[in-house]
Order: sequence, then structure tokens, then C-alpha cells
Amino acid sequence: MRTIKINDIYIVINFFSQDEINFFSKFFEIAEYIDGDSVGGLEEALDWSMSSKSEDNLALVNKAQSIMVQKYTLSKQLIEKSFNCALSSETIGTISRCREGWGLHRHIDNYDGTGLDIPTPAGHPSRDISTIIYYGTEFTGGELEFPDLSIEINPLPGSLIYFPSDKNHQHLVNPVLSGYRFTSTGFWNILEKYE
Repeated sequence: MRTIKINDIYIVINFFSQDEINFFSKFFEIAEYIDGDSVGGLEEALDWSMSSKSEDNLALVNKAQSIMVQKYTLSKQLIEKSFNCALSSETIGTISRCREGWGLHRHIDNYDGTGLDIPTPAGHPSRDISTIIYYGTEFTGGELEFPDLSIEINPLPGSLIYFPSDKNHQHLVNPVLSGYRFTSTGFWNILEKYE
């Protein structure tokens, strides 16, 4: 793994090994999805029940969940070290599959609804750190952009990006131009900040 820091935005390259990237690419081919988006069906959530799949495919679900738990633990450790803090334990976000045309307008992840005229999907004031995991499938577009900081990130396969959820980190996701963008988002609360 290699970490790049731009301002206080962290990009972890090779967060997933090549074997893990290959595993998820195959896993996504057999996975089932449910509509997870109110904007024209461009975003779907992974259906972990995989009710119509064979026992072999259910074993793949168990392996995928096991890898996600490991990455969840590792991401928490990296964030605590980077921000010199203790984090609450959060649930692991689901995997979203976003198709051509999907994007996310400018928003703030911990927006409390006051002071700025920015529509924020599911923003919540208790969020301190935001994370995005990129599973490594091929897609174009879908860049993560921080307009006020003049930063645009074209994520590499198998990477992790994390940053403060505050108003100084307003961000958007440019529309996906081709392929599928598979990601998990997560949000963390800081319990204690160390000096």
C-alpha cells in the first residue's frame, strides 16, 4: 500500500491486492442487485442474500464479506493514525453499482441543513470522516471532485479515499461515462482527538 496526501484528503493505492481486485471482478459478474437509487435506476445496491444462487456462489458471498470486514478494520486503523484520533465502530457500507449517467451533485457529508444552500443526500451532522472504497472494475468518468480545493481524483482500481466530512470538503462525483463504478461509502465519528 502507498498513501498519498493532498491537503487532508488521503488516497491509499493498492488498498486491495491484485488477487482481491480479480476476485471482486468475478464476484460482481455473478452478484444480484436491487434498486438503490431514486434517480432513474442508475445506482443499485448489492443484494447480499443472493437467494437464487448456488452454494458455490454463496461461498463467494462469504469470502466477499470476509474481505470487506478485513478492509473495514484496516481502513479504521489508517484513519485513526492519519487523523490522530479514536473512531467509533461503524457498519460496513454496502457495495453500490453505478452505471453510465450516474453522478452525485456537490454536497457535504455532515451537513446539518443550515448556512449553505447545498442539497445534501443523506447528510448527517455526526459524520466526521468519509471513506470511499473503489473495487477495481473498469469505468470512465465518475471522478471524485473537490471544487473549492481544485482537486479532482480519478481513482485507481482497489483504492481507498478518506477525508473530513465537513463543509471545507464539499465534493461531487462526475457522471460515469462508461462501464460500472463499484464502490462502498462509509462514515466515521471521531470519539477522541489526540494531541
